[in-house]
Formats: sequence, C-alpha cells, structure tokens
Amino acid sequence: MLTPRLLIDPNDLTAERSLAAFPSRWSRIGLASLLSFGLACSPERTASPPNDILLISLDTLRADHLSAYGYDRRTSPFIDNLCEESVRFANAYSSASNTAPSHMSLLTGLDPLAHGIRPVGKSKENLTSLSPQTPMLAERLRQVGYQTIGIADNGYVMSSMGFDRGFDAFSNERSSLPYKLTLLSNALKHTNPDLPLFLFFHTYETHAPYLPPPPFHGRFTDPDYDGPFRERYDALASLPVQSAWKEKGKFLETWEGMNETDLDYLRGLYDEGISYTDSNVQRLWDIWSRRRNADETLLIIVSDHGEGFNEHGKLGHKYGLYSELLRVPLIIRNPAFPPSVVEHSVSLTDVVPTIFDFLDLPLEQLQGESFLKSLRGEREPPRSAFSQLNAKRGLHDSVFRDEHHLLRWNREGDEQVELFEHGSEPADSMNVADDRVEVVRELKALLDARKKIGDEHHQLYPNSVGPKITEEERERLEGLGYVEGVGYDEQE
Repeated sequence: MLTPRLLIDPNDLTAERSLAAFPSRWSRIGLASLLSFGLACSPERTASPPNDILLISLDTLRADHLSAYGYDRRTSPFIDNLCEESVRFANAYSSASNTAPSHMSLLTGLDPLAHGIRPVGKSKENLTSLSPQTPMLAERLRQVGYQTIGIADNGYVMSSMGFDRGFDAFSNERSSLPYKLTLLSNALKHTNPDLPLFLFFHTYETHAPYLPPPPFHGRFTDPDYDGPFRERYDALASLPVQSAWKEKGKFLETWEGMNETDLDYLRGLYDEGISYTDSNVQRLWDIWSRRRNADETLLIIVSDHGEGFNEHGKLGHKYGLYSELLRVPLIIRNPAFPPSVVEHSVSLTDVVPTIFDFLDLPLEQLQGESFLKSLRGEREPPRSAFSQLNAKRGLHDSVFRDEHHLLRWNREGDEQVELFEHGSEPADSMNVADDRVEVVRELKALLDARKKIGDEHHQLYPNSVGPKITEEERERLEGLGYVEGVGYDEQE
C-alpha cells in the first residue's frame, strides 16, 4: 500500500513545510511525510539502504553530437570525464522519437504499444493516461523504501499522462536549468540521508529553439553568418524561457534555398546548447555530491531521442525512426561496474529491468531485458532494440539487430520497409532492402512478434482516458511544434 500524497498549502513556501520554494504547478507533500514514508510503507526494505538512483534525461540529445561518442567538437567535457569512470553504451536506442512515449518506456520498461502513451494529434483530443495497473519505476521504488522526487521540464512529461505517479514531489514547470538546480538543491536539503533516494531529472535545454546563452553562444557558430537562423536566435534569445519556448515550431521552419551554411549555423547552436547543458550537469552532480553519497549512487544519463539536421530532408524529430532520431547516449556510473564501452544494441526499455535486477527486485510486467551483466563486464548475447510510434495513419516500427536497422511504415494498410547496414556513412543513407530479402524477412518477423506482445499487454492493461488538453497545454505543445496535424504522419 503506497503512502497517500499529502498536499500542502501552495502559498506556504516555508522551509519547515515544503521541500523547496516550488512553483504553483508542483505536486507537493508535507515534509514530515517525505521523511517518514519509507518506514511506513516498505515491508520489503532491508536494514541497509540500497543505492541512491539519479536518472538524468537530457531531452533531444543525439549521441553522435557528444564528444564522448566521437564528435569532432568538444561539446561535453564533463560528460567526457564522467565516461572515463562509467559504462558507456555505444549503441543505445530510444523506444520512440517523441518525448511522451519514449519517456514512458524509460520509466515503465514497456514498449510504446504496450503502455499506449502517444503524442497528441489534435488540440481537441483527449490525452492518454497510463493504465493504473501498469506500475511506474517510481511507484515500485517507493514501495521498497525509496524517497522519490521528479523534476521535469513540462511539454509532454505531463502529470495527466501519469508521469507523476509514485513521486512524493513532482515538478513539471518549464523553467531554466539554473532555476531547476536551485529547486533540486533545496529539495535535497529535506531528504533523509538514512533512506535511499530516487531522483528523476529531465530538461529540454537541448531541444529547439536552440538558445545557448553567453559565454556558450559563439563557441561553434560563425559570427559572420546573417541568415534566418541567426535572425531567429536574436529574436528569441532575450525573451523569458516560457515566451521563447512557444516559438519552437517556427524556429525549425525550413525555406526554399536553405543551404549547408544555414545548417552548419543551426548545428552550431545545437552544439553550444549541449555545452551549456553539460556544464549544468556538472553543477547538478556537484549539488548531488554535497547532499548524497555520490560514490554509491547509481547514476544514469540518457536522452529520450535525437534530432535531425536534414539527413532525411527534415529538421527536428517528427519524421520517423531513423538512426539520428533514435541513437541516444546512455552512460551509467556505479563503483560496482568497471569502466567500459558496450558495443551491442540496448534499448531505453531495458533501463527499468536493469535497475530492478541491480536491486534484486522481481522483473515483472516488463518487456525490456536487463543488461546488468554488461555493466559488470560480462559478455551477453546479441539483442534487438525496438522502437515504435503510433501515428494517425498507422504504425511506424523499427528494430536494430546486429549490423542491421529495419524500418517499417504502415500507412492505412500500405506497408513500406527500409533496411540499412551499420557502418555506412552517413547512417541510414542507403536502403538495401531489395538486396537483403532474407534479412528483411527475419527482422519483420521480430517486429511482428514484438508488436504482438505489446498489443496483448495493452489489451490487458488499457489506457485510461485523460482530460482534453487545456488551452495552456495546447499553446505549449504547439510551441514545441506538435498538435493540429503536424507530425509523424507526414513522412514522405
């Protein structure tokens, strides 16, 4: 039985009664409840507290733009250094190329078809909410004695979809990274050092619009460039975060005559945003280290999906399941794991099973597979990494297996497939499906089997119908470039 969440007066922001000076959109619990809930509801808890867990999601961060992953620009010096004492997964793939389904897979261990969370197609439609019978990572950890805090960056990480379930305190206020770190610092002051803590920290800072502040702006962009992307940056850079955020959709609009010079400036802005985020991840780790036992923490750094820069004729990430949209960083640090690089494919759906395996918790109601053996330096057989996206016109799904990536589009009954081989440059650039008929057949069988499992789970545990999105949410999602027919069904 989970301890009920106790709300406090949203106008009372004293340190004695709240975790921090949380904004009005935060879910809150009483301080006394936070400090005692683990003892009240955790019969499985052992006398020795298990490891703290810090899960950091850097939204829209493609792996190949991190210098730790071989990028020629030094975008991520702190993460680079962290990798030297961590396990880095060279081929980790997102479960979807959209924030909502991808994060729900990250936090449930289920594929998008199984948990049923999908992007909003129209501003008047109802949101989908996770089935109450499908456990979230935070719920399961709270049952075994963890304090649980979630700090998210709004957009698609909505409470109404179920993302706040299991958290004793949950924020999804769109705000700057420094502000979020202040909230984090205040929250950690009120956690019990004798009880384990799970913290989920999510930021959209690497998401468009790319607005790196000084001194990061200018590191990778040409100061003499005076094209549309420079104009868009200048128009938004001085605005408050909430106002600038509403212009994301327009920020990535293309135009006739857009060329490589324009794209290079856009990539430079993105890379500068990565450097800015990297510096704040270092601050986050410093804050954490002052309040919690960093040496024993299970630290996980990941992204929900990547970003496209015209590799397939599109900008952003609303056009399919190509590698630039699915290959994400996955970096895990804990003294139990010797530093290494794991080359075989893994999925974000595998993160929850791995955490449970590490904590000796039952691996129930999960589709993903634990990669704990890889973390410990043991050899594992090859595995497949699946991605799925339910678009209005049909299902898009893909699988990475060995050196192959199969992409399948189902549009109103018309199936199309593309097959790519790893190692070709640029990635996913040469469709060899006609020359590898047997490989296509085998990988399609894997997709069909995976889809069947997801459909069966969803039939057993269907989504709840959430509320219609509010006007505020509609404006926010439109600013992100979503809703009203804009999105994944436009693949050409």
